Amino acid sequence: MAKSAGWRRCYKCRTLVELSQGCSHITCRCKAQFCYICGAVWDPSVGCPNYCNGEEMLERRRLEEEQRIAEEEKAKVAREEAEKAEAAERAAAEERTRRDNTLNALRARQINERDRFLRF
Repeated sequence: MAKSAGWRRCYKCRTLVELSQGCSHITCRCKAQFCYICGAVWDPSVGCPNYCNGEEMLERRRLEEEQRIAEEEKAKVAREEAEKAEAAERAAAEERTRRDNTLNALRARQINERDRFLRF
């Protein structure tokens, strides 16, 4: 409820502070100064260290967040496709190995050698 009423919590004393002027600079009773938009500690020479300019900053952050989410989704889809392709390739390689006569003959010869050794 406090956020919707235009109040912010002070980073220093943790009390609620109301934005009394139109800018994004808030000063608490404990003399702590911070940005209304992002909550960063206010720099007297520069202002907000994050260079918040109200709606423009909020819109830019929202767009950046949407882009980040879209990129994560693309990466996830690409990763899933790569995993599917790798699994299909592995299955095809295993099938080729099972059907290869040379490997089957080698496997049979190894089994015969093992059995002969165990009988010895």
